[in-house]
Amino acid sequence: MNATARLRRPLAAIAVTLLALGACQTPAPPQTARPELTYAHRQPIVLDVARIELRENYAPQVGEGHVEAQAPLPPLDALRDWTAARLHAGGGTGAARLTIDEASLVREDVPTQGGVRGLLSDEVAERYRGTLRVRLDILDDAGNRLAEVTAEARRSREVLENISVREREEALYEMTAAMIEDLDTKLDALIADYLGRWRR
Repeated sequence: MNATARLRRPLAAIAVTLLALGACQTPAPPQTARPELTYAHRQPIVLDVARIELRENYAPQVGEGHVEAQAPLPPLDALRDWTAARLHAGGGTGAARLTIDEASLVREDVPTQGGVRGLLSDEVAERYRGTLRVRLDILDDAGNRLAEVTAEARRSREVLENISVREREEALYEMTAAMIEDLDTKLDALIADYLGRWRR
């Protein structure tokens, strides 16, 4: 056996091993395309101030059931996008400051029946609760508060014990989207009722 033949056998063995390893790998499931939240169908909220400010008094939590970081659309990111899309400055002085006090998603375990009856049916095993809470202040150039409104949106959703990862992500996405929709409606009405003199 010459040197070339001796080299071919180990190379062939390596190739077979790599092919076998590749066949054992399970491809990752494709990401579900989710529509972006858009406000193009609504008129921007233009305020008679020189600038829009965003203050975040809430940071995504870890532990104690918090799942903000696992959501495909974290509530804090959704609020940032909402502020940039919906609040516009159209004046020469002062500021409108949106303060985010809460943007949470929390998972709670729901006790299941167990036993034979539990085996024969899909039971609710988890409950998700979401909360958005914000405050909108109108400030003068010195930072003094001239007016304010506060708004809150809450949603909850129960899921079955055999829910897939994709279905759980979809549930969290839909919760965040619904809370943003609720908050948008509430703030739009509050601004019209209590901050009307600053709306253009």
